[in-house]
Amino acid sequence: MPSRSNIRPIPTAYGGYQFRSRLEARWAVFFTQMQFRWRYEDDGWPLPGGWYLPDFLLLLSGERGLWVEIKPHGVPEPDAVAKCAELASGHGWPVYLVCGAPQVEEFRWYRFAPDGKRIKSRGDATHIPAEWYFADRAKLGFYPDEREMMDRATRYRFELPDGGLALEQPFRMAAS
Repeated sequence: MPSRSNIRPIPTAYGGYQFRSRLEARWAVFFTQMQFRWRYEDDGWPLPGGWYLPDFLLLLSGERGLWVEIKPHGVPEPDAVAKCAELASGHGWPVYLVCGAPQVEEFRWYRFAPDGKRIKSRGDATHIPAEWYFADRAKLGFYPDEREMMDRATRYRFELPDGGLALEQPFRMAAS
């Protein structure tokens, strides 16, 4: 099996963004399907270990947010863990390190609290963290089926890099 360092990411366009990898783009599709408000590589942060640019910012209700860093399936590298812990403790919002694709039992997440002392993890996750659901969504009475949305993100066909024919039409949420 090839090591992570031998696997080259496939730059992928989706939703007006150029993602560094197909894996990041799949998470963007999932976030969109779940109707989460998100930004990709929104802002870089100076950390004790160097400059850091988290993959996603999920915007919560009010002035709150959390960062999500996406990595390939498996155990995260120590450097990624250190950066996530530094970002959480230095900038006041939780950071989630997510390893794997948005598929049931195919990803693992780690939560780094703003106090920098607490790390929770969930192996072979079947659900996304409850914190990712926004308070204002309860008012709408709308909670998408996350398993269905994971399936849609997994089946989503991106356009070919040369601008060729897309293999599947993008899914669009029906208007309420």
